[in-house]
Amino acid sequence: MNAFVLAMRSERETGVDRPFPALTFSERAMSRKPFLRDISEGCGMDLTAGSNVPLISMALNENPSGHSPTLLASISNQAADLSRYPDGDCYALKQTISQKFGVVTSQIAVGNGTDDLLDLAARSHLSPNRSALFCRFGFTAYRKVTELAGARCIKIPENGWETDLNKIANSVAADTSVIFLSNPSNPAPGYFTEASFVAFLNQVPSSVLIVLDEAYVEFVEPHRRIKSIAIARDRPNLLVLRTFSKAYGLAGLRLGFGVGSEATIRKINAIRQPFSIGTVSQLAGIAALNDDRFIEDTRARNRDGMDQLVGGLGGLGYEVIRSCANFILLQSHQADKIQKFLATRGIAVRSLASYGLPDALRITVGLELQNSALLNHLAEARRLESQ
Repeated sequence: MNAFVLAMRSERETGVDRPFPALTFSERAMSRKPFLRDISEGCGMDLTAGSNVPLISMALNENPSGHSPTLLASISNQAADLSRYPDGDCYALKQTISQKFGVVTSQIAVGNGTDDLLDLAARSHLSPNRSALFCRFGFTAYRKVTELAGARCIKIPENGWETDLNKIANSVAADTSVIFLSNPSNPAPGYFTEASFVAFLNQVPSSVLIVLDEAYVEFVEPHRRIKSIAIARDRPNLLVLRTFSKAYGLAGLRLGFGVGSEATIRKINAIRQPFSIGTVSQLAGIAALNDDRFIEDTRARNRDGMDQLVGGLGGLGYEVIRSCANFILLQSHQADKIQKFLATRGIAVRSLASYGLPDALRITVGLELQNSALLNHLAEARRLESQ
């Protein structure tokens, strides 16, 4: 007899003077899907400095410049009556994506952030008898959505910091249903070329869905980018994901989109909740996509900020690895102490201990004054070490 039935037995059946307490919703879910008990805990972060010190967040790879300056005016001029439900099909946003990237709307899915789309891709393609492959230091959401679908997680080691596409392709097994890739990768600062990616696609069976997460692609110089969406138009097993949370500066609205085959998009839309993308988010996405100048300026500021951080940290004797995205990796045996020291000075950076990298910090590239503040505080830390 399972736990749910036992909890609902009456006092006549049990011989006690009252029923057993009813199980909570989560307990009922666990009784029906035992694999949920084994899901790893999340890795939420406390970004407060623990004092009244003003916080500079350099932990979540947000855009320190905010969003397009035209965005708020565009929303206020176009917003309809917010007492009405949003467009469940995101028609206008899909039209904008279609025109910008040259793909038909039937090959576009819109999500409440790319985390939502990762979850929808996993739930529509994975099951408890299947597996997903992703890099050992891959984005934690890949593990989470795989576990929530009841499937097995297979982590493939990187080659240094680079995604080892050959090793991933050679690891495909009979039960492999999904491969999650990120390019540029996060938190490992790797980036693979179009030639290596096309060779990888040709190695992987068409029955395996390849999810290419391009959350940071806008930070990559245009001549270095993979023509991923063009490739996805003709590859039935490729799903390309983009987010508005990073370069577009809309992390607070939670918005992303995916481009894939019509069959893949139908599967995703079949399980997507209706009205999951708010009216304001849809309007903001349209406005963001129409402001190319803001993205160009963001990329230029990020390039300058990256040089400032890499040069300044190197000058202080730190081992630093630059990425093609908007963050750097600082490697130090004192990583935990450095993070805590910076927190006392009002600067939040990301520990990578939860990724199995206790000697690494991920630091978002900030604006010039923010980068200077971090460098000044780390110079102070060096002086304190020498005393």
